[in-house]
This record gives sequence, C-alpha cells and structure tokens, in this order.
Amino acid sequence: MFTLLYMDTIPQPKKRFLLLIDCPGGNVQDGMALYDTLCSLQTPLYTLNMGHAFDIGAYILAVGMKGKRASFPTPTIRLMPLEVEEWGEADYVLNETKELVRLRDYLQAEFAKNTGQPVEKVYEDLKQKKLFNPQQALEYGIIDRIIDSGKYKVQDLAEEEEIAVNV
Repeated sequence: MFTLLYMDTIPQPKKRFLLLIDCPGGNVQDGMALYDTLCSLQTPLYTLNMGHAFDIGAYILAVGMKGKRASFPTPTIRLMPLEVEEWGEADYVLNETKELVRLRDYLQAEFAKNTGQPVEKVYEDLKQKKLFNPQQALEYGIIDRIIDSGKYKVQDLAEEEEIAVNV
C-alpha cells in the first residue's frame, strides 16, 4: 500500500495502475486499508479479475476506474453478508455488531456508487451470499468488460487508451 501511495505522487504522463485480482476472500475488515488506499489514488486504477474475487476482492474489483474494470471469462465473484466472527461477553458482541453494521452500510453505499445500482438493491442483494459469473458481474456493473484470456495480453489492458465496454 505504501508503494502505491508513493508511486501515486510521482509525476509521469499516462501513468496508470493495473491491479490483478485473485482473492479467495477472508475478513473484509482486514482488507479495508487496501480498499481505502485504492480509493485515495489520483492515478487511474485498472482492475482485472484473473481468479476469484471473493468478499473484499469483489469490492476492490469494483473500485477500479469505470470503463477499466475487467474479468477473464471463468472467475467467480462472491459477496457475503458481514458476520461477527468472535463470541464473548454481551457488550463485546454488541460493540462488534455495531462496527459491522457501520462497515456494511459504508461498503454497500460505496458498492452502489461503483456499480450504478441503487443502494436499496445492493442492500437487498447482499442479505445473503451472492455469486456472480463474469457476465452477471458485467450486467450488475461490477466490471465493464470480459476479456478472452486466450487472445488478450494483460499488458494490452494497461496500454489501451480506451477500453470498449463489452455488452
């Protein structure tokens, strides 16, 4: 993350970042530092889903620059409701739950903004585990293009001036 922030400050014409994603999931809270870092970048961010984009990986995939978010044809994108992972005293669980609700509301509003979906739809869709194939992710607004992995070089994505949206 520090490298991204540093590189973001270096003036260079036509600079852009290409983030290759293969994220098997995990605790969304642990990925928030990366998510916030990516949101703060001034350099255009291209995202390419090469494998799984589970949980925080799906939010990161969608945070890429509109028109520059892509996926190979076979990956799966998964979003799940946030869960309290630890149990203990009632006050502890209550505090954890309040924090998860705050984080859920923030991420779902961001996801709605990044996908173009109404917040209410995102909220309803993410009440339970949601799986997307690349075509469904394209229709939902998570990505803008499906790339044929056998005919496309990753460096081509970073070198293109404009990426046509595959519909």
